[in-house]
Amino acid sequence: MVDEKEMVVKSGEEYPVPSENLTVQKLPTVILVDTSISMAGELPGINAGINTMVRDVQADNVANQQVEFCIISFNDVAKLEQNWKPVNQMNPVEFTPSGCTNLEAGLTMALNKSRERSDYYEHLGTRVKMPFLITITDGHANSGDFNAICNEIRSREEEKKIRPFTIAVSGYDKETIAKLSDKKRVLEFTGPDNHNYMEFFNFLTESLKVLSLPSVNGNVSVESNLGNPSKGSCMQIPDFNDWLNS
Repeated sequence: MVDEKEMVVKSGEEYPVPSENLTVQKLPTVILVDTSISMAGELPGINAGINTMVRDVQADNVANQQVEFCIISFNDVAKLEQNWKPVNQMNPVEFTPSGCTNLEAGLTMALNKSRERSDYYEHLGTRVKMPFLITITDGHANSGDFNAICNEIRSREEEKKIRPFTIAVSGYDKETIAKLSDKKRVLEFTGPDNHNYMEFFNFLTESLKVLSLPSVNGNVSVESNLGNPSKGSCMQIPDFNDWLNS
């Protein structure tokens, strides 16, 4: 028999998990944000997008019982901004830029926190839906060796233990991002002056709401023009094949 208090300590939690909530399925979501100096112009939009998403999920009476967030930033080092919390206990984020881009440190912490949370609930017998891992970066890794962690993320993705998405900020390094994720799970902006982060976070909000519904057991869909510039989206799926063969 797993001791609940022991598991809370092992998972690094800062809040008690009410026993009545252990029967409710959980949807853990890690948000990993590059706060290096090269991201200075992006952070206000990212802050607004995350904070709006959290408020919208809080207002949904089904999703707010299931969705949990872990917020991590990285520059020279990775920083745990907010440990796993139910969405109703989240604080607003306010990232500021500094330092270089230690992508390996950020990804390592993010993957560890995702694995930790899934293991925690599995030990308690609570159903866990496939966690999201959202990474926002300009992809210029100038510190750390991220090849091994990228391989581990892709392995967990293939095993359906994690659902990674990457927002590739304009000017990003395609070699870096191509190693990080399957090309279908990467979005880039269509132009340097058209960075509407709210579009993505609105899509993520609706996805979390749909996945929280008790009737969802198979494939799901969300109506969105995200990734389709011909229908007004400011984001598109990059052509990695064009880059790889150029």
